[in-house]
Amino acid sequence: MGIFPDSLYDSYILDQHKLPELPYGKSTVNKDGCGFVAVYNVLKKLGKNPDLDDVYTWFHNCVSKGILKGTTLCQLYLGLKHFGLRVRCVRYSNFEKCNVGIIGYTTNANTGHFIAYYRSGDPEKHVFLNSNVYGSTTFDKFKETRIKKLLRIPLFFALEISD
Repeated sequence: MGIFPDSLYDSYILDQHKLPELPYGKSTVNKDGCGFVAVYNVLKKLGKNPDLDDVYTWFHNCVSKGILKGTTLCQLYLGLKHFGLRVRCVRYSNFEKCNVGIIGYTTNANTGHFIAYYRSGDPEKHVFLNSNVYGSTTFDKFKETRIKKLLRIPLFFALEISD
């Protein structure tokens, strides 16, 4: 038996708030584990068959050494590399051309949030995992419904990820 409920081992994590209150740095994974969740979802989408417990343990150990509650951009990058993925920073204007990646943005609480995304069957739409926006949608619609409401400081970046 693993660390997480059995139902999580064969699917994407769509809502980190439904995860158990496992330690994650100076917080818990259900509150501040979006970096770990984004990497796990990307690994899953790329067919890497990630071990959920291994991904959590690597990030938890990394985050626990810091003074922050959640994952930093540097830790996110190192985690992606650790699990054998290639990472490329993408300009805002080129985001929609990416097949799989991670978006990071600031929220009203002066914190950030990482989410995995992938291109859906429709070439103009993406699926945004762990974002409270379900189904595929265009980036503009996602931005209007999720990011625009949360941004206090207009900070946004996208990473394209491949194996």
